Amino acid sequence: MGNATVGYGTDHHHEARMFAMRFTPNSHIAMVGNSNDVRGDSYYSSDGNWQEPYGNTAEVTTHEVKVDGMLRDEDKKWKLSDQLSLKAQKRDYLSKTSTTMFLGDDVYSRYLFNNTNKNIKLGFSGTNSYTPSKQFTLDFTPKVSYYHYDNNYTSTSADFNRQLTERYMGEALDSLFGGNLESEYRKILISSLKNQYYGKGNELTAEGKVSSSYRIRNDRLSWSLSGYYNNKKNRSLNNYERVESANDMARFSDMPQRNYRYEGNIGYDYSLDFPALILYISPQYGFKQSYASDSRWHHILDGTEASAWGLDQLYSNRDSISRYIDYSNSYRSQTWNKTNTMALGLNTYLKGNDYLNISFDGNIEFRNVYDKIHYNRAQTDTTVRRSRWLVEPSVSMHINSMNRESLEYHWRLNYKLQHQLPSLLYAVNYRDDATPLLVRESGYNLPNTHQHTASFSYERKIIKTQRFFNTSLTYRLWQNMLCQSMRYDMSTGVTTYRPNVIAGNWELSGQARYQMPLDKKRKAWKLTSQTNLNYRNFRDYLNSASTTTSLVSSVRRFSASESLQVGYYHKYYSLTVSANVFYNHSESDRFATLNAFDFNYGVNYGMPLVWGIDFYTTLKMYSRRGYSDDKYNTDQFIVNFNLGKDIFKGKARLKFEVFDLLNKMSNYSYNINAQMQQETYTNLLRRYAMVSLTYRFSQKKKHTK
Repeated sequence: MGNATVGYGTDHHHEARMFAMRFTPNSHIAMVGNSNDVRGDSYYSSDGNWQEPYGNTAEVTTHEVKVDGMLRDEDKKWKLSDQLSLKAQKRDYLSKTSTTMFLGDDVYSRYLFNNTNKNIKLGFSGTNSYTPSKQFTLDFTPKVSYYHYDNNYTSTSADFNRQLTERYMGEALDSLFGGNLESEYRKILISSLKNQYYGKGNELTAEGKVSSSYRIRNDRLSWSLSGYYNNKKNRSLNNYERVESANDMARFSDMPQRNYRYEGNIGYDYSLDFPALILYISPQYGFKQSYASDSRWHHILDGTEASAWGLDQLYSNRDSISRYIDYSNSYRSQTWNKTNTMALGLNTYLKGNDYLNISFDGNIEFRNVYDKIHYNRAQTDTTVRRSRWLVEPSVSMHINSMNRESLEYHWRLNYKLQHQLPSLLYAVNYRDDATPLLVRESGYNLPNTHQHTASFSYERKIIKTQRFFNTSLTYRLWQNMLCQSMRYDMSTGVTTYRPNVIAGNWELSGQARYQMPLDKKRKAWKLTSQTNLNYRNFRDYLNSASTTTSLVSSVRRFSASESLQVGYYHKYYSLTVSANVFYNHSESDRFATLNAFDFNYGVNYGMPLVWGIDFYTTLKMYSRRGYSDDKYNTDQFIVNFNLGKDIFKGKARLKFEVFDLLNKMSNYSYNINAQMQQETYTNLLRRYAMVSLTYRFSQKKKHTK
């Protein structure tokens, strides 16, 4: 059984995909092929279903081959399931960003990023099991992959001391780097930077896990062993230029990395059956050890014969250019970690009737973490050690109620405390200015970050009438939240980051979803509503170079979204009317209150036409209002449609589709935190038309007398 699709369209767009499987009750072998430049990151799952994830960006070309096999014995005691894949991908990505930094005197930035990334990945993965009896199971999951990338991009950026009024998106950068010496943007320019980047590298990863469980009456003993190995070889060449300087800069970096990890876990589930409840006691122990080495050999090639070499030539002649190493920005670090974890879980299940279930879950985890780092950079040669105990409790309560009328209620209450240790590298005293206009400082012994999460959820289902409702509320509080304190020099445009922790970050979010049929008989009409609310209090450090102390910047953001959809589905007819709105309200003492709206509304309609042709179309308007940069306040009317017809007695399907008929497709996003707000445009696949043919094939097993 299987299917195959081939298609060709305008601007040489293409798609070709194939799925074929041969199977028996105890085995199968499947082959998948996929080559296209219109489906983004879509892929075939192992069962042959075509998956199209939401949110594809950039222009993506994919070539992929996968072989998936499964074999088991007739008694189903052992099973081998493995997959081999080869995937090559090219991604062309363009983004334009407008940024406002919330300093005492605001700084306005423009950033353009144009990237082409080519990569190839060869992978093997397996899920193999052995179950000789109901009491014993053994699983083995190996995974090996090789990844190679070739990444090139051009980025241009500039900071200004006044708000800009551009005639088109990107005009300021075009004017500055286009050689216009009389540009009005030079008068308000703080700093600028253009970077031609070339990067190559490869990565080998191998990992595996062996796990087993053994049942002893009503109890269960389980254990697992796993290992991980990773080896990376990366190199990069950066050619910098600035409007303010006639001296170009060439920087080559060789960055090898290697790390491994192995760990083991053992646990025992002990059950006690009482007249009113069942109690499960689950002690666990885990051990993990890891090692990581990270190096960067940074070369300054300005004014040398090597400044004209390409990336491959530089990498091949690393020994001959070693005299150009910048040791103040070159380093080698080695990190060791040992973690012992002891946990105890208690699960209580209250006995009632068949229609009411109540359970309480509690878990407490004790972790002892030992870290060590040896770091070498220029005059710095140091070793730092750290040992800390962490305690992470969690509790939850579940109530499930059902009755004979197909009515269900579900309640959930949860609380969890989590700790995050700051990188041990932050305790090493160093200063890194390898990237122009960017400085990173360290040398701070920071405390742990603590995250408290509490949530409540409620769900109601009426199966018979197909009415569903669920809602949830989640609160998060961060104590000693890790942040990167930012200091900006208004005279030079240099930004300095150093790690720090800050209090006062918290978030409250809620959602509600309702679904119901609008007609009682056929249930052809369906209403769906989804509401999301979020309030976030951001706090971070932000100051200019003229300020001697770090200042706290606080931003309060409220966002709300509503999605409403009415759908009709009956036989070959479908109609969906939808409306979506997203509202973002942000306020702070550092800037005027911001109100941004993203909203869209439209219709999806499908129906049969004459001669067995079916028709499907999407008409949708996307709009944005309230963005600081008026170039982002846009309206796009998107029209897609396709015509399809089954031919050869249903064995094949001919399809004609048009995507983005009016050539209006684009993607905009808005982001804000305590340091800045950003409005970003990214490219998407634009208008094309395509004709495709899909052939379905199957062959039944021949029977003999």
